[in-house]
Amino acid sequence: MYPFKEITAQRRTLIDQTLQSLIPLEGFHEDRLPEAMNYAILGGGKRVRPLLVMGAADLFDLAPEQSVRA
Repeated sequence: MYPFKEITAQRRTLIDQTLQSLIPLEGFHEDRLPEAMNYAILGGGKRVRPLLVMGAADLFDLAPEQSVRA
């Protein structure tokens, strides 16, 4: 049986870590802009598309790390 919940949880963690690494935290005139970017990108309900891309990548035997930035 395919452990859907476990794999989805692992991939959501990978997606969140990747998104956080892409948000610039310095170089802004206001400190609130990175905070707003964090809120917009890391808010709930924004993981369906990345999970679908990673699922499609599974069909071609690509590791999640290879498709997470797509």
